[in-house]
Amino acid sequence: MESPLKVLSLEASDDPPQPQQTLSFLDLPVEVLERIFYFLDPDTVYGALLTCKELRDVIKSSKKVLARQLHLLPGENTSIATLTTAELLKVFRTRAAHSLCCASLFCSTVRYDADHPYKLNCRLSMFYRESGTLLVSFHGQRDLHTLNARHGVFDMGSKLQPTHLGLDVEDVKLLKVSFSACQDILALYDRDEGSFHVPTAQATAARVAYSTRNSSALKCSKLVTFHHCSTTLRGSFYTSAVQDTMDIVHPASFHPVGLAGSDLGYVAVSWQNGQNPGLVRITVHHRHEDLIQRTNYDPCPRLMIIETTAMLIEGPRRTFNMRFIRYKPYLFHYVPANPAPMCYSEIPYPPDQPLPVHDLTATNTPIAGIEKMNIDVPFFGHHWSRTVNANKMCTASYLALGINAISHETYIVRPVPLDGDQDSTVPETECQHNIDPEFRLLGIRRCHILAKLDGFPPDAGTVNSLGPVWAVSPRARRIAIASWTSISVWVLDPMPLAEQGLKCIPKIYRPGQIDDLGFVHLDPIRLPSRGVVYQLVFLSEDVFYGITDEGIICWDMSASARGGSEIRHLPTDQYPFGAMCTSA
Repeated sequence: MESPLKVLSLEASDDPPQPQQTLSFLDLPVEVLERIFYFLDPDTVYGALLTCKELRDVIKSSKKVLARQLHLLPGENTSIATLTTAELLKVFRTRAAHSLCCASLFCSTVRYDADHPYKLNCRLSMFYRESGTLLVSFHGQRDLHTLNARHGVFDMGSKLQPTHLGLDVEDVKLLKVSFSACQDILALYDRDEGSFHVPTAQATAARVAYSTRNSSALKCSKLVTFHHCSTTLRGSFYTSAVQDTMDIVHPASFHPVGLAGSDLGYVAVSWQNGQNPGLVRITVHHRHEDLIQRTNYDPCPRLMIIETTAMLIEGPRRTFNMRFIRYKPYLFHYVPANPAPMCYSEIPYPPDQPLPVHDLTATNTPIAGIEKMNIDVPFFGHHWSRTVNANKMCTASYLALGINAISHETYIVRPVPLDGDQDSTVPETECQHNIDPEFRLLGIRRCHILAKLDGFPPDAGTVNSLGPVWAVSPRARRIAIASWTSISVWVLDPMPLAEQGLKCIPKIYRPGQIDDLGFVHLDPIRLPSRGVVYQLVFLSEDVFYGITDEGIICWDMSASARGGSEIRHLPTDQYPFGAMCTSA
């Protein structure tokens, strides 16, 4: 007698094979999909909302899912229970876009390069955010080109030519370029071989300043200033007709590493010794007041060379770069691998004495383990009035980036004045009702830590030669930091932090982001890497540009971005009306 199992197996083998049915994610019941989305993070839910119609219908019809996601996003949630499903969807989309959900996936990049036969010398290119002007130097030329950025398209601005060098193009090289505090363009030129003529008066002053007796060891460079012009019909522009030239005499063994200019006529140059890199000198030069008056108001000034006495800034630190405060004679000093100023100098006039260096390190921070903090110039300021004991009082509060001097971790801090533990509060009659973040930094010796930028530095314990390069958006809602080739963006809401400090954190951030010490941890958003980054500039809240070794890069994080990548050419004389798209 045969086994029943064997008979059944034989009968089953006689039937034709049945096709195997597979279920996709969309075949799941709506209730199951809602349950899945309820436990997912906002980035995944927002990405599904943008990429799939079926999933979008499930998300936008579920009040539980939308309410849950809003609790995971920064923002006040006191009125969520009273909102309809359509209103919850609108609030969720707004908050998710503000928090840059899925920005790592949908961020679009555009790389701008020069047309043949030119090649960008990106180390000598700079961006100025307030005017949207890109300063470009083409390799092998002494001329500068200004390009105006408008909605992702560069239009050719001005071609700036130095007219008082008196040499051929082949014999001149461009050493350093910089924007001054008043948007003037500074360009430092030198000869490929030999030196410009060294004036006798400058040689005498340089021998005294550098403590050298050998006049043959001195070299002369030319500093050309192209002044920022503005008219009613033309607006802001630059032209070769409005420029002045100045002789800069220095020892031949020194080369420039930093260049800064003020709107008061001062120019500072930091020099590094090629034979001894640890030896750095800073000279400050002053243009004649009559020249400043003429270049500001006369469209065709007489070109002059001003012979000034160089001033040496003496200090123990090795200065890498500098920056002047606008409208004030203060010079910030930056050291390698640290984007926050370490110290500052007050520029006297007339220049008859060495300049002292004042420390800018904040100490005695309330959190243990952070004894010293280097604070950058505040990126956000808020001024408001209130009534205290029937008296009208004005308060000014600021936010700044602070770097732990030991671990290089980056924080968002609220600077505290030297004479107190609170923000500056004065009677309304004594308040000037303005925000002055740069001048505010001079009186900072303490700070309150509000948030920590997690994930930075990306490689713990490693510091590259450029250091972190950062930029803050115009309304201070985005902070972008580049470390060599790594690009990260953090999102914050500056107004509550500046006005309420630590009191606002439990209201707008979820509990998992708040540290035991009370400050919030902000997660980074990693963006596509496009080469070594030298400079970052925001032109809007969601669009910023970077100058890299691969060209000018634009990152678009807006809600309309779709993750594309393309290459465009910067306009030259052949294409004067805009950037030409060549590939997508």
